[in-house]
Amino acid sequence: MADWIPPPPLPSPIPTARGVRSAADPILSELLDRSVQIPELQLPRHVAARSKPDEISYESIVMREDESVQRFLRSVREFGVVRIRDHGIPTEELRFALDNSDRIFWLAVECCTSYGDHEKIVWGGADHRMAQEAAAAIGQRNYQIFRQKMENASIKLEAIARELAKAIIAQSNKKQYKETIQFGESKFSIYRYHRANINDRNSSAIGETSQESGPYALSLHLFLDSSQFCLESGLGLLSFETNPDTLVVTMGKELEEWSLGEIKSAEGKLRFQPFLHTNKPSFSLQQKWEFSKLKNAVAESDKAISLSDQILFILIIALFYKSFSYIFS
Repeated sequence: MADWIPPPPLPSPIPTARGVRSAADPILSELLDRSVQIPELQLPRHVAARSKPDEISYESIVMREDESVQRFLRSVREFGVVRIRDHGIPTEELRFALDNSDRIFWLAVECCTSYGDHEKIVWGGADHRMAQEAAAAIGQRNYQIFRQKMENASIKLEAIARELAKAIIAQSNKKQYKETIQFGESKFSIYRYHRANINDRNSSAIGETSQESGPYALSLHLFLDSSQFCLESGLGLLSFETNPDTLVVTMGKELEEWSLGEIKSAEGKLRFQPFLHTNKPSFSLQQKWEFSKLKNAVAESDKAISLSDQILFILIIALFYKSFSYIFS
């Protein structure tokens, strides 16, 4: 048998005593402790913007519940967008009326416009040519139902917009501007989206074209199908889902100017993607309002002479002239 050779001994452990740095120079250890700093990390824009515009019950705004009003104001100041649920608009009835009136979007009239991936009708109830051609295309009864549903929706959207505007004005610290805000003209639009250029949920989002956009104070958008709404803001790209039970409310440039930048404008930053799971088209309604008077009216009112003062001034001149004529007659 060969002679057995024992294995070499294991190396001796390095003494560490009180810790990993106990064998090091104490001055060096102190220097390392002072110099170790956690670097300041900055997350990418799409990661940093995880918060979303708030979703608030419409009834709580009407009742002026303090918590809801504060959440509403915080959302429009941060994003320029807020979501309003429980709006009370019968979306199923609207969807039924639009499904039965689909051919209206193809009429060769001024208020109907095609943008490739969607069509748009700028609704006007007094448009006689539109009424005649629509009744001929879908039948008089269907058109009457369509017209009534659209007008009811427009009235409801206007009432909601006024309540939201009141909440903004009531909480404003700029008291000198409160009496200068009045609703001006509004524009009610009906959108039809189809699958021509939309293949799946990951395709390009639809946004308002330069032909469609314009100055406004407040916009309410109601999607009759679930949709993905995207907002490009200073915080990065923000997206959230919306559905027929929720209104997407955006603040316009006019409101931002009135608030001196306190309320953010979402104008020109909005994109949305209808979730079209079938070959059926998707619809949405939008109503935009302009303010007829803004903060500039305050400065003008300071310089202008009121009508009562003008009348008083004329009466004084007339009396003076009469007295002057009597003396020298």
